[in-house]
Amino acid sequence: MHNGLVEALKNITDVVHDVRSNRNFSRRVSEERIAEFHRFALDFNSLLDEMEEWQLRLQAKNAQLLRTALHDPLTGLANRAAFRSGINTLMNNSDARKNVGVTIS
Repeated sequence: MHNGLVEALKNITDVVHDVRSNRNFSRRVSEERIAEFHRFALDFNSLLDEMEEWQLRLQAKNAQLLRTALHDPLTGLANRAAFRSGINTLMNNSDARKNVGVTIS
């Protein structure tokens, strides 16, 4: 019984630590044989399901906002902010800087 408690707590704390430290919302607590831990694991995993779904929606919304910020809404073409971002990326990449030429007229 004692070993079962220790293993159940270790499993739960490992998952909690990974989720908190690495934002790894795909982790789940394994099912436990002890009824109280089993109920806790089910509730905790349901909470992780919700958090993972929120995280995915947030990432999708951020990607949509980034696209909106870098593209003209009428034409869909990259705008000045996208141009500046691309230039900054090239200027910060030493390998790309060797092959970049800029003409201003």
